[in-house]
Amino acid sequence: MKAEKEISSCRTIIQRHFGRRCQLREYKVLLRKTDYFVADLTLSNPSQRVVIKLAGPNAPISSSFDRTFAINQQVWKQSGIPTYEAIAFDMSHETVPYRYLLMSHVEGQLWSDIKKQVAPEEFRAIYRDFGWAVAQIHSISYNSFGEIGSKGEVIATETNYASALSRRATQRIRNPRHQEMFLSLLQQNKGLFNEINSPRLTHEDLNPGNILLTNHDGKWQLAAVVDFDSAWAGGFESDLARLELWRGMVGKDFFEEYQTINPIPVNYPQRRLLLQLLWCLEYADPSQRHYQDTKRICGKLGIAPIVFNDEF
Repeated sequence: MKAEKEISSCRTIIQRHFGRRCQLREYKVLLRKTDYFVADLTLSNPSQRVVIKLAGPNAPISSSFDRTFAINQQVWKQSGIPTYEAIAFDMSHETVPYRYLLMSHVEGQLWSDIKKQVAPEEFRAIYRDFGWAVAQIHSISYNSFGEIGSKGEVIATETNYASALSRRATQRIRNPRHQEMFLSLLQQNKGLFNEINSPRLTHEDLNPGNILLTNHDGKWQLAAVVDFDSAWAGGFESDLARLELWRGMVGKDFFEEYQTINPIPVNYPQRRLLLQLLWCLEYADPSQRHYQDTKRICGKLGIAPIVFNDEF
């Protein structure tokens, strides 16, 4: 029944934007969570492929597709990196019982799906492509730190990065004890962040499931960076810290290419652990791997290990 509701909604949406003659020929589910659905759609009349995201009132992801649309427009026009084109969005729940985002299809395979197929030496070119793309994202600047609104403007603005990061942590860390602990650590170390005074577009979710690769003439290369749902006007080092935490996402070639466009501050390593801890608490996961990563970071910060359970 749920699948029928989702597919019926997809048909209504595509006909709204591509005309009454448009038909849904095939679909492939890319992600399904509670009241949340992402699918690759093959259409006829016109013949094309698109990707759609649906989010109902009980979706676990905030899904502010209006702001995602605005951010995508900025990336599309200002950075030159390969990404999808946002076609349409609706937050009203009036056309269908979901808010939705409709995007162009990008041909490619997820980094997470092909990483075991790629020889280590082939990753050098991928890292260079990726380093260039991330630096291009970070070249988009703002007048203040804060969340990005539906028109691409920064809302709840902060001129101080540490204050903006505190606000961000309050919004993103669900466990009250973890939130209090992180805010206390940030307050103790806020002086480390004083030199960060240039707000940049920060993706915050450059994981292997959001990077598409394609094989061209036997060589793997970057096809697209997608999913700007978590992006904000923050400190670009946060993306670098998370990438270093995720296994196999960066290498020497990544940083060499990245710094040809966007030099990394000398004091970045002093801030890296706190930025990585924020990710660990934001995406709290009771898995053994996540616990071990968090335990390692806590050890380096000199604090007690954090235990994750079903409280968040």
